[in-house]
Amino acid sequence: MDIPTVEKTVYAPLIEEDSILLTVTEGCSYGKCAFCDFANDKYTVLPLEWVKENAKYLAAESGDKSSLFLLGQNSLSLPTAHLVKVLEFVKEFFPNVNKVSMYARAEDINSKSEHEMLLLRDFGLRALHMGLESGSDDVLVLMNKGTSAAEFLAACQKLDKLALSYHITTIGGLGGKKLSAVHIEQTAEILNRVNPVSIWQLKLLIWPNTPLAEMRDKGEFIELSPLEVLKEERDLLARLELKNCFFMDTTVLNKYTIMGLLPEAKASMITAMDRLIAGDNF
Repeated sequence: MDIPTVEKTVYAPLIEEDSILLTVTEGCSYGKCAFCDFANDKYTVLPLEWVKENAKYLAAESGDKSSLFLLGQNSLSLPTAHLVKVLEFVKEFFPNVNKVSMYARAEDINSKSEHEMLLLRDFGLRALHMGLESGSDDVLVLMNKGTSAAEFLAACQKLDKLALSYHITTIGGLGGKKLSAVHIEQTAEILNRVNPVSIWQLKLLIWPNTPLAEMRDKGEFIELSPLEVLKEERDLLARLELKNCFFMDTTVLNKYTIMGLLPEAKASMITAMDRLIAGDNF
C-alpha cells in the first residue's frame, strides 16, 4: 500500500495536547480565508486503509490515553459514512478512548442532518473545535471566511440541542484598525449567545503569500499594534457573560499566558491585562 505524505507540522488545539492525534485529512476543504496559511495547502483525504494502519501503529504508542483528536483542518467535512469507519477504527484500536474530537466549520455542522450528527455521537464523537474568528459579518466578508455569524450561531445551537460539546477560537486584531470596534462588540454578542466549553483567543498573524498580506501591503488593511490587540482582548473579556467556560490566551500577551474559568477568573484576568497595558511590556 502506498503511504501518503503527511504534513510534518501538526496543528491541533492546545487543549488537545494530551490527546492521541490521528490524521484523516490534510488542508481545509474550503481553503479560501484571506488570513489563513492553510489556503496554500492542498486538501487531501487520506485513504481509510492508511488511517487504519496508522491507528494500529499509534495504538502501540498511546498508552492509556482516553481522548483522541482527528487531525485535519475541518475533518467533519468528510462524508458521514467515511467518518463512521474512522470512528470504528478508534473503537477497535483504542479501547480506552472515550472522547473523540476534531475541527469543523459551521457549514460542516449545518450541512449534516441531526440523524448524522447523532450517529457520529453514538460512535464516539464528543466535541468539535470551531473557528468563529469574528462575530462581525463585515470582518468575515473582508476575510472571505465563507460563513456568517448567523450560520455560526445556528451550528452552535444545533450542537447544544444534540448534547455535543464545542470549543471556539477567536482572533484579536482580525478587523484591523477600521473594524476593530465592531469586531469586538459583535464577537462578544455571538459568544454570549452560545455555550462553548472553551474560548481560545489568538492574535492575528499575517502569513506571507496570503490575500491578507497583499491587502496589508496595498494599505487596504492596517494592522493593529500588539498593545492595541491586547486592549481589544481586554474589551472582549469584559463583555463576556459566559458561565463554565474556560478562557485562554497563549499569543496575545506576548511572552505571557493567561487562562481561567469564566466567570470566576474574569476579574483577575482583566486585572492582569490592565497591569500589562499600564506597563512597558508592549
